[in-house]
Amino acid sequence: MAELTFTVDSFIGTSGSSCVTGSVSGSFSGSACGFTGSISNYDGILNGYVSGSYVVPTNRYVNEYKTIIKRSILKFDLTEISKSIGNGSVTSPQFILNLKTMESEEIPLDYKIYAYPISKSWDMGSGLFANDGGNEGVNWLYRKYPDTSSVWYNNIDVNLNISGSNYLDYASTASFLKGGGIWHYSTPSGSFNNPSSSFCTSSNVMSASYICSQSFNYSKSDIEMDITPICRAWICGCIPNEGLILLTSNELDVTASNNLKFFSRETNTIYSPHIDVRWDDSSFVTASLAMVTSSLGVNVTIKGLKKEYKFGSKVKFTVFAREHNPAKQFVSSQTSYITPKYLPSSSYYSIKDNESEEVVVDFDDYTKLSCDSYGNYFYLDTTGLPQERYYRILIKSEFTDGSIQIFDNQSIFKISR
Repeated sequence: MAELTFTVDSFIGTSGSSCVTGSVSGSFSGSACGFTGSISNYDGILNGYVSGSYVVPTNRYVNEYKTIIKRSILKFDLTEISKSIGNGSVTSPQFILNLKTMESEEIPLDYKIYAYPISKSWDMGSGLFANDGGNEGVNWLYRKYPDTSSVWYNNIDVNLNISGSNYLDYASTASFLKGGGIWHYSTPSGSFNNPSSSFCTSSNVMSASYICSQSFNYSKSDIEMDITPICRAWICGCIPNEGLILLTSNELDVTASNNLKFFSRETNTIYSPHIDVRWDDSSFVTASLAMVTSSLGVNVTIKGLKKEYKFGSKVKFTVFAREHNPAKQFVSSQTSYITPKYLPSSSYYSIKDNESEEVVVDFDDYTKLSCDSYGNYFYLDTTGLPQERYYRILIKSEFTDGSIQIFDNQSIFKISR
């Protein structure tokens, strides 16, 4: 025991020999043996020896802010799309990273999410949420823990102060010195490996920046980010596909306390991370067909729609369009009720998850309807659709009279295993 000095508010009890038990009131000097309870609201002086338990309340204040940095890493297999680009069936594709937010707290009104290609291999952790995770695999310091030789970067100092260094928008090794990953900002020197492909010309790859980002302003935090420069570099062999690392602009704010989480590949929902590969494969040859010129009184259906399609199949959907009440024809010809017309060239398809109403494929320049002598149509590769779920097809047309209409005739199909 050590000699202690306290100021106390009360000390009530019995005294005997050299020891006092109970509570102190006023000033006291001596020994308190076998003391139990607490001392609070001190306004006197206690000098002596105390044994037992006691509480000393202390005023505390914060004189330093610590930013907790959170990053995400993920990886996708691009083998099949690489083959399609190589054989010419996919031309000039755009790659869009999609992540759905699972949880968001204290998110600022304006911020950015950045994506970079990871430059070293790593092992995914094997821990589960039910058992509070695990230590093996990738972490802040190591790529393949418990292998302590697999450091992200040499001479890591997690306490290093790099305040004022913008390593998000400009190439810098500042962040690497703190751990948490290492990545490419652009094509490394001498790594252009596939110049024969038109997809991999030097103008497309060698001068490209790999800094991809998405800005958020008063908007939901789901990620829909164009990462075409990164995917192009992977496919062309300029850099190995070691996956992506995601960072937030809040890393540069020492007072930030945001919490942003996304669904992972292990989710039992439809919100698994994925890359949308978009390209324009439309062909518009109207032949002798007539066009639907007005949105008024138009019937649009999916002809020959099956109830179920096998996962991984490439399906051709035929879009049948005609007026509700076609004009009578007093000639010997095919009835107007079964004669298709074509929708304007500014017509698009969309795919919705029928249960959640989540848009899986949205209307854009990469979902244009094609046309041939039998009417409008489009192809859908079902590889990217979650299995054992039902989907609904919607058609949007922009007519020559300036009107825009979306047709939803409950054209529903299932993707089976």
